[in-house]
Amino acid sequence: MSGSQNIAHGLSVSAV
Repeated sequence: MSGSQNIAHGLSVSAV
């Protein structure tokens, strides 16, 4: 996924 989800969730999802 894009880093946009990471910002929305505020978690380290950017690594995924």
